[in-house]
Amino acid sequence: MLKNTYSYDLFFEIKSKNTYVIDPEIKCILEHVNSIIDNNYGISYHEKNKHKNKNYKNKSKNKQVPIMNEAQWRLKKTIIKKDINSDIDKYKYEINSLLNKMSPKNFDKISNKILEYYCKSISKEELELLLINFIDSIFLKAVMQPIYCPYYVKFLNILDEKYKILNLINEKCNNYRDIFIKSKETNDNLSKQEEYDKFCEDNLKKVFKAGYSQFIGELFNNKMIKIDIINSNINFFLESLNDNVENHEMFENIIICISKLLMTTTNELKALQYNYKEIYSKFNLLYTNYNDNKRLKYKLLDLCEYIEKIK
Repeated sequence: MLKNTYSYDLFFEIKSKNTYVIDPEIKCILEHVNSIIDNNYGISYHEKNKHKNKNYKNKSKNKQVPIMNEAQWRLKKTIIKKDINSDIDKYKYEINSLLNKMSPKNFDKISNKILEYYCKSISKEELELLLINFIDSIFLKAVMQPIYCPYYVKFLNILDEKYKILNLINEKCNNYRDIFIKSKETNDNLSKQEEYDKFCEDNLKKVFKAGYSQFIGELFNNKMIKIDIINSNINFFLESLNDNVENHEMFENIIICISKLLMTTTNELKALQYNYKEIYSKFNLLYTNYNDNKRLKYKLLDLCEYIEKIK
């Protein structure tokens, strides 16, 4: 592995004077890179437009490269094929594909197409499997695409009118806490790439948990889940904060989630004359006693100020 480092000035000297003698090790690496490039028949954006999609020949003088058209040189997209072993598997796959296409403009068209699958000649057990699978899918999509939450909730309302799925939705929400189960991990002896991968994974978890909180809030706003679920999650968040004082990552995630849940449900909870004073006193006590991390203490302060403002 090449361990030397080279300065900007050195590269500038090579470029301007063209008199620098390349180290044999560097030369060997460059030749290897060149061989890879020579074997890659891809056409650059400039070349493709210059030749206007005409046949392109590799410029290498030492190799005869077959002429290739644009369709041939493009790398084929990797397609992950799912096992389709039954009609139900097929319906799940097709429903999910339709759900991926749902947007404000085509909501009625897509929702009607999805509903057709639930009217097919299937058993009661198969219908329940389809509904559970759909709820799982719609939760995941709402989490990663919160902008579409109102439309996902709207469609769940349509499904509930026909198939009474509120119990399935409530069960899904009650399992919400499972996403906070986090195994103990050590960061010792991680490479730079592993550290970066973990950073990306941790940020994805934050997005996921915050989106989940927002979606549960939207379901409550649309009277699809009961206030008991909101209460239980708020109490769970509070307990988790006390249990994870020293775990800064988890502590911050929980603050993000409780903030998102409270902000999403503020109007509905205020209309029900929700008792914010009690949860304010609990969070304020936690803020007063917390001195482990200044940045997170400020986040707690923001949360307390928000609750105080709406109580």
